Amino acid sequence: MSARARLFAFSLCLAFVSGAKADVVAILNLDATVVGQAAPYGANPVNIFLGPGTYFVTAVGIAGGGLYDAWSAFSSNTNCQPDHTCLYGWDASFDYSFSGGYFSLDNGIRWDSPAEALAHAPSATFTLTVGETVSFGINECLGCLADNRGGNSLAIDAVPEPTTMAGLTILFGVLFASRSRRKRADG
Repeated sequence: MSARARLFAFSLCLAFVSGAKADVVAILNLDATVVGQAAPYGANPVNIFLGPGTYFVTAVGIAGGGLYDAWSAFSSNTNCQPDHTCLYGWDASFDYSFSGGYFSLDNGIRWDSPAEALAHAPSATFTLTVGETVSFGINECLGCLADNRGGNSLAIDAVPEPTTMAGLTILFGVLFASRSRRKRADG
């Protein structure tokens, strides 16, 4: 294989690898003073239409491009412990729903700072077989929002399809085979 062909193959491989990672579809900012539970249980959820595919949801915080690191259902922290947990404190939990059901990602642990809550934030993966609206919320009743602080910023990432990964495997196989043939011809 000529140097030009190897450079082209390497460029193609690099393009394939960069295309195989998850693509951020959206960052949703859930203001804890406005957004309640996800539909159908709460009022004011944040809704987004997503096409068929698999999605990964994770809290990203301010450093990741969001508006919030965490939210609190309480006006102040109470009874915080040396391990950074509190009876009343910061949280990064969320809930979501679509035709596949309603899902709440809340482990009940509250933290002494937004940074601690973000560091311990839950994540979710779900698959849609058809395009539909997915609803996101913070699992807080509408009448309970008045004393809330902060919010939750969630990144919705599209997970690469298996066909993309199969294409990448084939490309690496072709490159390996061509390199092996060259070594046999030289040697």
